Parts: sequence; C-alpha cells; structure tokens
Amino acid sequence: MKKIKPFSEFLKVVKADCKKHGYRFLQCKGKYVTTMGTKTSGYFCDNPRVLAYAKDSPDHKLTLAHEYCHLTQVLDGFALWK
Repeated sequence: MKKIKPFSEFLKVVKADCKKHGYRFLQCKGKYVTTMGTKTSGYFCDNPRVLAYAKDSPDHKLTLAHEYCHLTQVLDGFALWK
C-alpha cells in the first residue's frame, strides 16, 4: 500500500511549482479569498499568474488541490487554457 504524505509535503510541491513557473502563490488568512469582488475559497488565474487559497476554509486542502490541478492543466498545454 502506498504511503500518503502529509498535507505539508503537498503544500511544498505547490509552492515550488508556482515559483518555478512564475506564478504568485497566495496562502490567505481567513475563510475566503476575494477576487474581482467575489468571495471564494480559492482561485487560479493564468494572466496575471496567481494561485490562491483561503487556508482557514473548512475545505482548504481540497481547494488547494483543485486550484493546483488548474496549474498542471496549463503546464500540460490543456486546450481550455489556450
């Protein structure tokens, strides 16, 4: 059985990938991140390059994983982001 690494290890991967590919990583305090006047638990934007999540949101781990998926889609050349 494969050992599941702690969230802190995943967080390091996300931060490193953001830095490597020129994305600003925002780990926001509170339950919400506000973008364009809308409260949300996280967001990803390719222009400007930002990946953000609210670290006090009840689902912060799932939110970060979701936003990170968008980053990997961009890096993989997924047509949606072109």
